[in-house]
Amino acid sequence: MTTQENVLPFLQSCAAIAPTFLALGNHEWMLDDADLAAISSTGVAILDNCWVERVVDDRKVVIGGLTSSYVTDYRRFLSSLPVSVRASTRYPKKETSEGLKGLRTASERVPDTAWLGDFAVASPDAFHVVISHHPEYFPLIPASVNLVLSGHTHNGQIAYYSFRRHRWQGLWAPGQGWLPKYTKGVYEGRLVVSAGLSNTARVPRICNPTEVVYLESL
Repeated sequence: MTTQENVLPFLQSCAAIAPTFLALGNHEWMLDDADLAAISSTGVAILDNCWVERVVDDRKVVIGGLTSSYVTDYRRFLSSLPVSVRASTRYPKKETSEGLKGLRTASERVPDTAWLGDFAVASPDAFHVVISHHPEYFPLIPASVNLVLSGHTHNGQIAYYSFRRHRWQGLWAPGQGWLPKYTKGVYEGRLVVSAGLSNTARVPRICNPTEVVYLESL
């Protein structure tokens, strides 16, 4: 966290503009309690396999955050280490780190979804939103959830026009592989996937501009 000097000021600025919520994705897999406390100090609400209720324009909204399995896997690894190792090393390295690089498929990495059942029935008349960095988790989220917000795919990094699907389609996405199903846009009327802002991958974006998604209630 200390090397990401722009992160905390950015989050603080977001929280100053509007209520801001953050779910943990694959890039947050090594954050420890001190890192999470630093993020929380900016005014951002961290949704770590939990949810909060808010009232927006006289309507109750329940917002949950589905934590990446990369985070839960690393936490499981930490719990297996001797206490002395955890005390002496802030970020212990997992020897078999291939899965932490985003190369495995969703079927090999499953997030903790046990809380979603209670979340889905909390305040039944409310509008339910899940922030899930990984769109490949979409089939794991109860169908009663009104809106799922995702990213992660970079729209496949290289995009091409699919005449079969009548839309621009990403070529490859972590967790989904080649010709991924969820890359950018709206799916089934309730999953919104952003192509994101990252532009630092070794493979350049081709036919695939960065984007910030703005959703407006009608």
